Amino acid sequence: MSIQALPFGPVWEALKGYKAFASSTPVSFDHKISHTPISHRSKMAAIVIDVFRSTTTALTCVAAGSLGIYLAAKSKTGKHDLTPPFGATTDWICGGEEHGLAIAGGVLANSPLEVIPQVVSGKFVKFFSTNGAKALDAVENSGMGELFLAGLPNIALTALEAQRRGADVIWFVCGGFYESLTLEDMVCVGRGVQALLDSGFLSPDQLDDEARISLLAATCYAGNDIRLIKDLQGAQVGTLLQNIGKAADVAASLAGHGMFPGLWDRMSATILVRTKISGVSVFVPEWTGC
Repeated sequence: MSIQALPFGPVWEALKGYKAFASSTPVSFDHKISHTPISHRSKMAAIVIDVFRSTTTALTCVAAGSLGIYLAAKSKTGKHDLTPPFGATTDWICGGEEHGLAIAGGVLANSPLEVIPQVVSGKFVKFFSTNGAKALDAVENSGMGELFLAGLPNIALTALEAQRRGADVIWFVCGGFYESLTLEDMVCVGRGVQALLDSGFLSPDQLDDEARISLLAATCYAGNDIRLIKDLQGAQVGTLLQNIGKAADVAASLAGHGMFPGLWDRMSATILVRTKISGVSVFVPEWTGC
């Protein structure tokens, strides 16, 4: 849960001129948002990012026909509550991963390559995550306005959609890797920031420090997905994925390699936005094309 807002003061005076914020971890978000007056938050949109792999897998699910995603925190005990948040059990499937395998009772691991359209189509997915769910939990309790999930294929589209819906400020919140930043999340944020710059929504001096760092990371890999894939295969999460037999998820999450035909294009045209169903926050797809 987010830290309570602190009294209006010099930190907010330093931050209030920015129109794009980035938080490389949920902890970063918690501390920064605590200096933001509650009265300002409803006009801020948040985009939650966990490239490796929860938001990418969630996006793959809806592109494959899932009705929506309920993102839940992974249990520390290994036992997960598979009860549907609403509706009938037959309306839902569950997903998540432990040590490279689907959780007990789940039909989907945390991998975009394991999303099978015939399995997820017409179903809601209750998905258990570690880092992505932490980021979502921080934002969910912060009093912000519109809330989105995004990955690399739809980050630019999502940032522009947040702008179109009237957000004054757009905040990119990353899952990170056990409270440390990750290169893949930073590159994803940077691509979203670049889209906002290109649209004229903001200028370079309206980026907070983490947003500026993300933009620099994205610029390093602009037009060079081959290099991005290579570098991230040897980065910390890429190494972990290799160690648990999921090395192929790197290229899948970054460029759609190995996915069912057409899924990556559909992901690139999808907005994944929070709505309330029976009082429960669920992320549902909105299509812009394809």
